[in-house]
Amino acid sequence: MDNILILDRERTSGFLIKSILLGRGCNVSISPTLKDARAKLHTGLFDALVLDVGEPELEMPLIDEVQQLLPGFPMVALFREEPASGPFVALRKPVRVASMSDALRQALGRSPAAWNRHNIDVPALVQIGAEFTEIRVSALSRHGVLVAPRHDFEAMRRFHEFFHSKLDREFDGRINFPTGEEKFHARAVYSEQTPDLKLRHVGLIFDSDHEWFDRLAVAAPAAEAVAAPVAESA
Repeated sequence: MDNILILDRERTSGFLIKSILLGRGCNVSISPTLKDARAKLHTGLFDALVLDVGEPELEMPLIDEVQQLLPGFPMVALFREEPASGPFVALRKPVRVASMSDALRQALGRSPAAWNRHNIDVPALVQIGAEFTEIRVSALSRHGVLVAPRHDFEAMRRFHEFFHSKLDREFDGRINFPTGEEKFHARAVYSEQTPDLKLRHVGLIFDSDHEWFDRLAVAAPAAEAVAAPVAESA
């Protein structure tokens, strides 16, 4: 399932694009500001960016930033006037279902997955001090990890209670891969909610690169064990 980021400072327009992409079967996150979009893109957890170029002097530099961070990253740029050219698929507004779907398909099809984001489903644990919660990892990149609750009601409740007041906090964590357990330290940078306003998943950005990323057999079946809490140092 493609994980798509929308940068659109117009609420109505952003939700229209989101509804189109949800109908296409995508996971979708909306950024209302450049700052929020940058934070999300630095996690490496997205497959494409849909960018509304309302003020070219502000949005066009972001395209260059994205290309430096994630070379070849798929982008769809929306223009009110005559579309500009660049490392993106250009689309003129107003947005239609068919044209938006075709533009995203074209953007995803012409760029290799050079940023190395993987859909996975493995158990993990995150904690702050002595407080911890068991979770699952649903996506992983070189720069970050997407975490979600385990598949039961009580786990969903604990996930929401643990994270809802801790966005922008730092966490220690352990991921149980089929090849073994790996540790990380990360900061929460964004979250997405369910219709009833419960947290559905949280994006974490690593504080450093991890050598184990290149060694992982991320396509292997999920391990059944859950990581144990990290003992606090004296």
